[in-house]
Amino acid sequence: MVYKELFNKIDDHFVSDCALARVCAFRHAERQVEGWFKGELLWLLKSWKNAGLIDNWKSEYRAFQTNDKRHYRRADFFIELADGPLYLELKVFYHGTQAGQKVDLGTCFTFFAF
Repeated sequence: MVYKELFNKIDDHFVSDCALARVCAFRHAERQVEGWFKGELLWLLKSWKNAGLIDNWKSEYRAFQTNDKRHYRRADFFIELADGPLYLELKVFYHGTQAGQKVDLGTCFTFFAF
């Protein structure tokens, strides 16, 4: 599998009436659910490896060593694909009301450099 196929398959899984109904329920409950998305990806990646669609993958992958040799930066997922390795880090961009408080989308943009 290559990058484009992987992301298309992820879209196919999450952009369905059933999956979007779950996301709407999370929105109505005013909650972020990054863990649900990660859990679904764990299941998808295991399924795709078992089906021979991907060669290897890991979660909470120690991706890059920092200047301090004792510390590593982690990626949520590492996936070996036909067109190269993919380091995938997930972040929730929440906008609207959460627990009764307005959350502006601009507060979600913090960038990390590896």
